[in-house]
Amino acid sequence: MSIQFVQPSFLWFLGFLAVPVIIHLFNFRRFRKILFTNVRFLKELKEETQSQSKLKHLLVLLSRLLAITCIVLAFAQPFIPKNKNQAVSGQNVVSIYVDNSYSMNLQGDDGSLLDEAKNKTRSIISAYPASTKFQLLTNEFKGEQQRALGIEEAMELTDKIKITSSSRSAEEVFIRQNDFFKQDQGENHTAFWMSDFQKNYFGQPFSGKDSSLQLNLVSLSTTSPSNVYVDSCWLNTPVVQLNVPAELSIKVVNDSKDAVEVPVKFYLNKTQKAVATVKVNAESEAVTTLNFTVSQPGWQQAMVSIDDNPVTFDDSYYLTFRIASKISVYHIGSSKNIYVSKLFENNDMINYSFALQSAVDFSQLRQANTVVLTDLKDLSSGMSQELTQFVKQGGTLMIFPDSMINPGGYSALAQQLNLEDYLAINGNEEKIGRLDFENNLFKNMFEKIDDNMNLPSVKLHYDLNNRLQSGSMKLMQLQSGGAFLNLIHSGAGKVYQFTSPAQTSAGGFVVHALFAPVLFKIALQSIPSVQPSFIAGKNDAYKLNVANTGDAVFHLINSDLKKDIIPDVKSSAGETVVMFHSLDDAGIYKLLLRDSTIAEIALNYDRAESAMKFCNDNDLMSIYNTSAFKSVDIIREKTSVFEKKLNEYNRGVPLWKYFVIAGLVFLLAETLLLKYYKV
Repeated sequence: MSIQFVQPSFLWFLGFLAVPVIIHLFNFRRFRKILFTNVRFLKELKEETQSQSKLKHLLVLLSRLLAITCIVLAFAQPFIPKNKNQAVSGQNVVSIYVDNSYSMNLQGDDGSLLDEAKNKTRSIISAYPASTKFQLLTNEFKGEQQRALGIEEAMELTDKIKITSSSRSAEEVFIRQNDFFKQDQGENHTAFWMSDFQKNYFGQPFSGKDSSLQLNLVSLSTTSPSNVYVDSCWLNTPVVQLNVPAELSIKVVNDSKDAVEVPVKFYLNKTQKAVATVKVNAESEAVTTLNFTVSQPGWQQAMVSIDDNPVTFDDSYYLTFRIASKISVYHIGSSKNIYVSKLFENNDMINYSFALQSAVDFSQLRQANTVVLTDLKDLSSGMSQELTQFVKQGGTLMIFPDSMINPGGYSALAQQLNLEDYLAINGNEEKIGRLDFENNLFKNMFEKIDDNMNLPSVKLHYDLNNRLQSGSMKLMQLQSGGAFLNLIHSGAGKVYQFTSPAQTSAGGFVVHALFAPVLFKIALQSIPSVQPSFIAGKNDAYKLNVANTGDAVFHLINSDLKKDIIPDVKSSAGETVVMFHSLDDAGIYKLLLRDSTIAEIALNYDRAESAMKFCNDNDLMSIYNTSAFKSVDIIREKTSVFEKKLNEYNRGVPLWKYFVIAGLVFLLAETLLLKYYKV
C-alpha cells in the first residue's frame, strides 16, 4: 500500500522545516552577568538546568517540525489509492448514462429509481473539478447528447430527464460512450452506468473493450415485483369483414411466482366488446381467443387491457385494422366472361367494372384492388407495363389465359413480374389433386378437410416452364404434379396465375363449388394489408403507396394524449415513408394529410422491459470483465453515503483530515511544553 498526493507541489514547502531548526541552533536570548561570593551551589544548579533546558528545546523543536510536516502534507492532499490505476491529475472526461426506461419508475429506498439515479448523477457532477468534461446520456440517444458539457449545463440537463419508452442494451450504451471519448482526448476517461440492470438488456454477452476506461456500474436496487402483462395480440382472421365473426388471439405472460387469474377486456372503437378470464401458471404464459364482429367499415381501433400493479405500463395493448366499404375489381377480357362477371357484379361488397381489352381505362385500373384478365390471346407492351406497375405497388392480379394464346405475348409480363411462362397447351384430362391448405387462401374455407374431396377435373391447361427464380407457390396442383394455380409475390403485390381458361370447355372449375370462394377470397385479400401494431423505439416507419405529397404536411394526432406531432417523411418513386421515432407514448394515432385520415397507427411499449429480472453483483462482474477495462467497480450505496464512496472511487481513501488533526495536536503539544514545562 502506497500513499499518493493530489497536489504534490505543496511538498516543496517542507523546506520551511529549516526555520525552527535555525531558530533552535542559535540562542537569541541575552544573559545578564551576576556576581556571587560562593558559586559552588550555583554550578550544580546550572548543570541541572542546562540538561532540562536542552530536553525541553528538543521536544519543542520536534513538535514544531512535526506540526509543519503534517500541515504541509495536509495541503498536498495525501490519499491511499483504491487501485494501482487511479488517476490523480490531467483532464477528466466523464460519461454518465442514466437508464430512464419504464422499469426505472419502480420504487427504491430513496423514491423512484429514476429520482435516485438523478440524485446520484448530481453527486457525481459535483464531485469533479470545474474543468471536467461531461457527457449525459439517456435512452433517447439524442444527437445533442454527444457533445461535452460543463458542470452547470450537465446539472440542468439532469433535472430534465424523464421516463421514456426507449430501452438500450449494454453494447449500445458502450458504443455511444466510446464515440464520445474518441471526440474528447482527455487523459482520464470514466464511465458511470446508472441502471437497475435488467437481464434482458444488461445480462447478455458483452464484447466491449477499452483498457483506458474506468467503468462504474451504479446498481439501483429494487425488489423484483410480480408482473402480469399483455405480451401481444394478433388477428386470426386474415381479412376482417363487416358483420362476419372475427377472432383475436391474446398472449398474457405471468412473470410472478404464483398462478393468477386475470380478467382480459377487449375494446373496439372505445366500446367494450368482450371479456374473458385467463388463468396463467407461475412464470408461464397463456393464449386466449376472443370473438367479435364489426358493423361499420373504415379504420378500427382495438385495445386489450388487464389490471395489474405495481407495473402498469404493459397492461394495455393497442392494434388497428381497416375494413374497406367496397372492394374494387376491374375485369379485362376479349369479351365479358359470364362466370367471373356473375360472381362479382351482384355482390354488395364488390365494386365491379368490366372493360374490353381495346378500351381499358388505365386510371381506373390503377385505382382497383384486383384486376382479372380472362380470355386474352395477347398482351400489348403498354398493357404489360401498366399491369407490372399495378402489381409492384400492391395490387392483386388474376390471370386466366385464353385457350389459344400467343405465348410470346405474355412473356414480357412474365419477365417483369417473375412469372412462369406459358408453354404448349396440354389436352390430357386430369383432376386437381391437391390444395395447399396451409395458405391463407384456403384457411377457414372448409369446415372439414377430407382426403377424398371431390375436386374439379381439368380438360385443358398450359404447362409452365418452372422458372427457378420465380418463387411461385402451387396453391392448386394437378394429379400429374403440374400447376393449376400459382401464387407469385412481386413487389408489394401478388399474382394468381391460373393455367386453365375460365371456360367450361377447359374443365369443370368454373362451375365447381370451389370457384366462387377461391375468386372471392382472392379479391378479399387484395385489400391493402396494414401493420396492426408498432413497437415504440423499434419499428417506427409507416409505408404509404402514394407518390410525393409535395409541400403537404402530415400530422400524427392522439386526442386522448393531446398530442399533435409532425413526423419526418421520406418520399421515393411511388412510395412515401412516414417516420414517427419521436413518439414515446403508447396509444393510437391518426395520420392526417390535408385534414384527411390516411391511416391509424397503434403504438405499444416494448415488452422486453416487462421481464422484471435484474443482474446481481456476480452477474455483472462475470459479464463486464475487469480485464477488458482499466477498472470495473460496482456501487450499490444509498444516496446518503454515495458521495463519500464516490470520493473514494475518485481519489481513494483521503488522509488530509488526519494530517490536519495531527498538526493541531503537535502545535498544542508545543504550547503545553512552553507553558508548563518549567526549567
